[in-house]
Amino acid sequence: GLEFLAVTDGPNPARVVSRGGESTSLPVPTGVNCVNPIGAGDTVAGVTCAALCLSGGAPMDHAAVVAAMSLGLAAASAKCECEGEGGTFELERMESLLVSAA
Repeated sequence: GLEFLAVTDGPNPARVVSRGGESTSLPVPTGVNCVNPIGAGDTVAGVTCAALCLSGGAPMDHAAVVAAMSLGLAAASAKCECEGEGGTFELERMESLLVSAA
């Protein structure tokens, strides 16, 4: 069955909830000059899943899902600053947004 649920809500905080009842609210990075939000949700999903898949076989617990989702939110925020459609973004910008959200 479902172990974790991750939900985004545009510019509002995201949330990760685990089957055991643990719940974490994740702020969306601030200071983002959003010029094109198209594809932001897909970027969150793709980067979050990639981070979980690349975890090197570490157990998938609530903290791991929160960390992966934080990376996904930073990537989506960086994507919103790019004019083109699709999930392209600057890696350095994603990293700076991840640090600022921590």
